[in-house]
Amino acid sequence: MSAASTAVVKRSFTRRALPYFSAAFAGSWVVYGNYTTDWTLEGPRRGIYFWSKVGPLFMRYNWRVFVTKEPVLDLHESGADLALQMIHNLGGFYIKCGQYVSGRPELLPKSYLRKFQQLQDKVPSRPVEEIKATIEAELGQPIDEVFSEFDTKPLGVASIGQVHRARLKEDGQQVCVKVQYEEVERQFFVDLHCIKTVVGTIDRASLSVLDELRDSFLLEFDYNREARNLKEVGENMSKAPFASKVAVPKPIFSRRKVLVMEWLQGRKLDTALKADVEKLTGHKLGEEDDLKMMAQKMMNSQEGGSSSSTNNGFGTEAVKQIKTPWWGSYINFTTAIKGWRLYMWLLSWWKTPLETNDEILNILFKVHGHQIFHDGFFQADAHPGNFLLLDDGRIGLIDYGQTKRLDIEQRKKLAFAIKAIAEDVDAGNLHKDTEICRASDRFGIITEKDDPLFKTVFGYLLFGSLRQVERIAAVESGQAQCMWKLKNFFMDLHSRDKVLYIPGDLYLPARTATLLRGMGLLLGRTMSPAEAWAPYAKEFLKEYDTE
Repeated sequence: MSAASTAVVKRSFTRRALPYFSAAFAGSWVVYGNYTTDWTLEGPRRGIYFWSKVGPLFMRYNWRVFVTKEPVLDLHESGADLALQMIHNLGGFYIKCGQYVSGRPELLPKSYLRKFQQLQDKVPSRPVEEIKATIEAELGQPIDEVFSEFDTKPLGVASIGQVHRARLKEDGQQVCVKVQYEEVERQFFVDLHCIKTVVGTIDRASLSVLDELRDSFLLEFDYNREARNLKEVGENMSKAPFASKVAVPKPIFSRRKVLVMEWLQGRKLDTALKADVEKLTGHKLGEEDDLKMMAQKMMNSQEGGSSSSTNNGFGTEAVKQIKTPWWGSYINFTTAIKGWRLYMWLLSWWKTPLETNDEILNILFKVHGHQIFHDGFFQADAHPGNFLLLDDGRIGLIDYGQTKRLDIEQRKKLAFAIKAIAEDVDAGNLHKDTEICRASDRFGIITEKDDPLFKTVFGYLLFGSLRQVERIAAVESGQAQCMWKLKNFFMDLHSRDKVLYIPGDLYLPARTATLLRGMGLLLGRTMSPAEAWAPYAKEFLKEYDTE
């Protein structure tokens, strides 16, 4: 066949096929649009953008690992920058997942952890015009008819919305206005599909956790529900033994994407924690400094021992050499933290109870212990930005969008685990089937080799004290250990066994425990959530355990 004939055939085929392709595209677009209301195809475009960034990165890693056998450390840095930029550009559920993996050092290299930790409190805000448009659409009237004042600078920014201060026009009451971004719910399911594909490649054991995150995230889209949560939690806390020491903002009115609630006068706990770190170290912190990063760096820097070479203004040298006013040029971290504790103890004699760090921590642990075991309904996002130190001395409990309900059976499993983890395991029983192992089995945690030592340490990492892990490492190695020198122990532990399945119901209680324990570290306290919650767990089992 000649070239001319071939060209004619191709044009003929194209003319015949084009209507079918056009009809298929139009039909798919109509079905997709009716099903998702995403007529602009924003979801598929987000998916294409995601894979255009992640796909080439995966290929570069696989080429290095399986073909050239070259190191991948340089890829970690460039890949972390690319991933963080992509998360900021896409927002929504990507930010929530980035926040989750930033607390999972076993999943990602340090470069990724360091970058993703910025997502804990450094999320870009949206233009106030966009926020006002959402408010007017939800309330069905101009914003000036509702509020006499509306602060254009957000008080806080989260993955799905932001918060502003305002004043009601009707009675002049100062209020807090929480507004959801217009498109986040629509984008959610496409984003979830992309993320599940990546998570399934990296760590299939976390897929159940991702399902739990999905269910929790879906509930956050309805601010009417959050208003009901605030009312329920307020009633629960009013009956608690520590009722006089906490406050929950009262909802005033709500719509699906707008929540107006009572204003609580005070400052965020993370702001107070940063102020404490500044006093301790003499290092001025900016808004970009993340508390989780500070905790990790403080921990890595104790006794000058850290295998990391990173020093972002507050690395090893910055903490190893802390300036002091008169008793020497420099002191080490251990001496500084002891001196700081003495100073805070003396200062507590002139402060009201809730101004002392120990009392703040004790109240927060009591709040969550009571909510989990007594109420079966707790706030599942217990980072310092969700607590306020009020001017009247109370602790403000805010942001009840991400919550978790536990039924009797779920609380019973958790209570057995907390009771077991609160106690130290005898050195001679570390390689035997301990109470922690049995509680782990009861909860449904599955490991590859069912190793007792691995399951015991895993339990301590979830709900116990870091000192309990140090003690086990010392027994296993035959010499004293400390958390910042446990790299070899964890490498050996990883070779012994690995987690195959984590029940989704365990994730949010464990995340709450980890966040509260991290706050303790920032305040110079090595806390055990299990020990703090053990009285509530035992009281619950006394009433509900019939075995």
